[in-house]
Amino acid sequence: MGHYGVGPVGDHVASSGGLLVIMKKLTLFVILLLWASAAQAQSLKIPTMVFAAAATSDWASTYVVDRGPYVTRTSVTTFHEDNPLINGLQSRPATMVAVGAAIDVVGVTLWNHYVGRNHPKLAAVGLYVAAAGRIAMAANNLSQRP
Repeated sequence: MGHYGVGPVGDHVASSGGLLVIMKKLTLFVILLLWASAAQAQSLKIPTMVFAAAATSDWASTYVVDRGPYVTRTSVTTFHEDNPLINGLQSRPATMVAVGAAIDVVGVTLWNHYVGRNHPKLAAVGLYVAAAGRIAMAANNLSQRP
């Protein structure tokens, strides 16, 4: 979802309470996606669950790396969210993740309703491709953390 850049060192440290809040919001996100998939054809339940799991890993990794900055032996790095819909919320990671997850819920619900109704195989493939992209983003987020 984002990338690192060189920046100043700050005192931005997430508390364990903040992590608990974000985990609760991510759990709600998964429940909402599963609820959205329940109204869809049986053939889209598993692809929707796979996407929900992948998106959850992306949002969790985004939250973890957004707690930076990180100081290494050679530089100071800070995380930058690339999504223009939510990058203005970067100073509040839990809110940013919650809004982004809500966008995902709406997007998947609309995808399953409008594409899945007439083209369930295409909708399933689209969800698997989106899940693969989200796993790649999560891996990228975590690989850049020192």
